[in-house]
Amino acid sequence: MGKADSYLLQKFLEGRCTTEELRQAKLLLDTGEGRALLDALMRRREMMVWDNPPEESAAMQQLWSQKQQEMQQRIAAYEASMAAEKKPAIHWRKVLRYAAIWTGLIMLSGLALWKFGKSRRPVHYVEMTNAKGAPRRHVLPDSTVVYLAAGSSVKYPDSYPQTGRDIELSGEAFFDVAPDDIHPFTIRSGVLLTRVLGTAFRITAYEGQIQEVVVTTGKVSISALQEEKTTELAQLTAGRKITWQPETGKAIQSAADIRSIEQWKAGDLVFTDMQMAEVVLALERRYGVTCRFEKTVTAKHVVSGTFSATDSLTGVLDMLGFVGKFSYHLSADGKTCIIK
Repeated sequence: MGKADSYLLQKFLEGRCTTEELRQAKLLLDTGEGRALLDALMRRREMMVWDNPPEESAAMQQLWSQKQQEMQQRIAAYEASMAAEKKPAIHWRKVLRYAAIWTGLIMLSGLALWKFGKSRRPVHYVEMTNAKGAPRRHVLPDSTVVYLAAGSSVKYPDSYPQTGRDIELSGEAFFDVAPDDIHPFTIRSGVLLTRVLGTAFRITAYEGQIQEVVVTTGKVSISALQEEKTTELAQLTAGRKITWQPETGKAIQSAADIRSIEQWKAGDLVFTDMQMAEVVLALERRYGVTCRFEKTVTAKHVVSGTFSATDSLTGVLDMLGFVGKFSYHLSADGKTCIIK
């Protein structure tokens, strides 16, 4: 079982799975290894609750100790019954019985929280978006810096980072992750799962497009979480990148141009041997326009160029048109561009 499987089942236990993740978790739990991993995670949670009881009065401490002993006796009795039945160590009945034990722990924790005026609440998320324009700089609660590109969003629990540093990304962003050996930093972007402790990298994961991870410092681990299969794709170090093709499932590693990342953070548009079809998508996100090709062959023209954050759409199109040998027409309201 890999880190991606552990991350998925952690979300399953916390009730934070999306519909697709819930389906993947159920498929994973249909395997012996998956059920063994769930069992290990549940045991770890039990130990955390037992080893870290809340501060309380002598009477509450005595009640807590009594309940701990009762829980231990229930687990011991259960394990003895499993040995007598001579059945596999992990199956659904075991999961359900441990769920009952865990429910008892939650009830006990709830009693202590009620005693001290605290309460459990559902997980709420903080979401940051950038509809259009140059990348915007954000600082997360753990001092991790995020440059969020146009047409992109990131989402994380409002309890971040105390309950973990789990981020969901849609679109493109550069992360300069604050080091934290206790709380690994994990990003879910489409089917890709990127996990680090402290490093800097950019992820490009727009829906329906090729995904890319570029590392500028440190080291990251990248996995693909698709249906019931989790595959580790690569461990990248500084100056390396991986390109993932969702349609074929093919991942390609290569050298990365680190200097272009700094230009990107500054808001520059950097196109290196790109087809106009890809360039147009970047222009639509940056300038909030809709572009159409009058001739499909023009979409395949390959162009290169670097443009500053202050360059206008017409300035960029004029230069690209000269390089790619095409013309264009911009509507009066500046919202529609026809490339000829």
